[in-house]
Amino acid sequence: MKAEIEIADRNDPDAVAAALAGLQAHDAAFTAHGECTLFQALIRDGSGQIAAALVAQAFYGWMYVQYLWVDDARRGQGDGTKLMQAAETRARELGCIGMRANTLSFQARGFYEKLGYAVFATLPDYPPGHAMHMFKKRI
Repeated sequence: MKAEIEIADRNDPDAVAAALAGLQAHDAAFTAHGECTLFQALIRDGSGQIAAALVAQAFYGWMYVQYLWVDDARRGQGDGTKLMQAAETRARELGCIGMRANTLSFQARGFYEKLGYAVFATLPDYPPGHAMHMFKKRI
């Protein structure tokens, strides 16, 4: 049977679902923690607009924060902390043993450190001239 490579500039939900299901099926032979649980938490402003958002997924006993964003006008008011606390609470409910997150050198390193997260790796020149810091926290 001939296989062909398809190239796309955006994610196809069916392809993402197939990759995730395939990985989970493969990994089930090695760990009981391969099931992926998605999580999101939002804060809306007085007009109903999203003012802060966190998107994460829990798998392998850890919750990974994929995206954390707070509107510039609301930064420093505790919204990010509230969202991270909500994610940590959900992670504990799911039986996770830790949290992980990434941030760029010009973003939120101090924020994560203030919440008890520790850098476990740094990828230099990501993007060029900056660095990506990878954080972890046992919960």
